[in-house]
Amino acid sequence: MRFHVKPVTGPKQLGITLITVMRSFGGAEAHTAKLARALIGRGHRVRMLALGGRYPTWIVPDGLETMDASLRKPVEAMSFREWRDLLRRVPGEVGVLAKGGVHVGSLKLDLAARNRFRRYYTIEHSNLDALPRKASRRHFGGLVPGLGLGWYRAQWEGRIRSFAPHRVICVSDAVQNVLQSDYRFPSRKLVTVHNGADPTRFRPDPELRAACRRAWGVPEDCLLLGTLGRLSAEKRLHLAMEALGRLRTRSAQKHLRLAIVGDGLEEQALHALARRMGVHDAVVFAGFTSRPWEALCALDIFLMPSSTEGLPLALCEAMACGCCCIASDVGGIPEVIADSRVGTLVPAGDPQALFDAVERAVEMPREERLGMGARARAHVTAEFNEKTQLDRIAAIIEGGLSRGTLAESLRLPKSVRLQTSGQRKSA
Repeated sequence: MRFHVKPVTGPKQLGITLITVMRSFGGAEAHTAKLARALIGRGHRVRMLALGGRYPTWIVPDGLETMDASLRKPVEAMSFREWRDLLRRVPGEVGVLAKGGVHVGSLKLDLAARNRFRRYYTIEHSNLDALPRKASRRHFGGLVPGLGLGWYRAQWEGRIRSFAPHRVICVSDAVQNVLQSDYRFPSRKLVTVHNGADPTRFRPDPELRAACRRAWGVPEDCLLLGTLGRLSAEKRLHLAMEALGRLRTRSAQKHLRLAIVGDGLEEQALHALARRMGVHDAVVFAGFTSRPWEALCALDIFLMPSSTEGLPLALCEAMACGCCCIASDVGGIPEVIADSRVGTLVPAGDPQALFDAVERAVEMPREERLGMGARARAHVTAEFNEKTQLDRIAAIIEGGLSRGTLAESLRLPKSVRLQTSGQRKSA
């Protein structure tokens, strides 16, 4: 393990290690870097332990110690002892695991972190699918009902991830509700702190808008649709391209363009789809950007047709930039677009509903689109301000739990305590 330190001055209150499992760079990783910056600003000594990858240097704030951990095994295959030995080399009193899903990491990592740190927290970023209904099959000619063992196993595999953390911070009520209702996470451990946007950085800017459009070769009089984020299957970006294709068949809509900002596994498939649909000349594949506020300023209409989300940073940031936003009604998105005056919700996976919403936005008078964008910006600034939300997470980390709640949270289930017998727990 190697340490890379950017110096910072100021009082040191807590040693905090932020842990991520790096498979690609997305919203969870961006949020973790922003949390690191906020904690450093409050005087803490913060370290970043990225398992399986490395954070890009452009997002690493001054004062953050980054740790490179070379793992010989996949994260899921490491034993409790291997995690314990690794974390023993990590100084500090507090550990925070940022998760892109309830199953990210492993119970063994959780237990080793609980064993190592005085306080251990997890942050749940991704929306979870509700568990399917229990099996209704019957056996022996219908005489014996099925036990639904697969259902119980799926619930248990999620539930055990609630045992070790002192608190589980959820980025949306939707995430918290599924953890509590389906996976039986104890309510005393769950708290929701929404994601947010920095309205001082993400804001309408005519100069940035013009410069970005010139760089993309998009004329100023074009109406520009766009997306920003990781190009993965759950983002359902083919639906955005299909909506563009249908609109472009109309002679009055030839001025439309679509900007896809980001990279990922679906990039080549999206290129191929654009060629098959005959809209490749109207699609800008802008690639990954380390300055998303510039790209979002260039858009007129922001699209997020995802099949699953926790509470997407990109949506909050697009709203802060004054975009007219259309997004699927999944996860925490309805918590941000809670009013049709600030954005449009469409059923996930419904191409016709998405097309209808895009068509209405395209045909909307410019002043009406700008008005919706202005209301969206005001809403995010007031209710989803990044600084306010990060300060709330920092307060949870700093404050810990009351003595009674802490004592209760230390009582891990007996089946879990047996796995770490002989290991002294620190609280």
